Amino acid sequence: MISTRMLVRTLAGSTLGLALAVPFAAAPAQAEVLDLSWDVATTTTLKKVGATVSLPTGSLVAQIDSASGAMTGDLTFPTASKTLNLGQIPLADVSVALHQAAPVTGSVDLARSKAQASASFDVQVVAIRPVFAPSLNLVSGSCTTATPATASLRGPINIGGSTTFSSSYALPKFEDCGRATTKVISTLLSGPKNTMKITLS
Repeated sequence: MISTRMLVRTLAGSTLGLALAVPFAAAPAQAEVLDLSWDVATTTTLKKVGATVSLPTGSLVAQIDSASGAMTGDLTFPTASKTLNLGQIPLADVSVALHQAAPVTGSVDLARSKAQASASFDVQVVAIRPVFAPSLNLVSGSCTTATPATASLRGPINIGGSTTFSSSYALPKFEDCGRATTKVISTLLSGPKNTMKITLS
């Protein structure tokens, strides 16, 4: 029969062994965060006026959790200009800017090379200048959509190469464009089924 003294010594030895072993146990592996950046080429077609606007090259800086695939990022768009025509007659030069309204969020399946993301942006009409009076700007400096537009992007992704996503989005009504122009601009531009193509490279 094991004596009480021997049992106490055995338990004490086991406890000491565990105490010594715990500090040297392997720590759980930490998920790696991948910092990635791309040049972004963007074109958008405004359905109501049938105009396609190509924006100068922007950028996407993103962080991807290698374990969960969760992604967040910041998307920047430079200001773009487009001449609107009536048939073959140029009417006005329009400058448009897209401003990120919230960080890009989504997920990337690194094993299957697929991605999905949501991008929210405010659309600003920076200037509308009639071709016969280019020094005249018909809108104020605050002509912006009343709420952000949102584009959902999904499809295959090439982490080390070029990837193109396409999406449609609704353009909200505009506000603060000017007493005589806010309603006109909303009537001309706002509505669903506008399209956007974004190429990452």
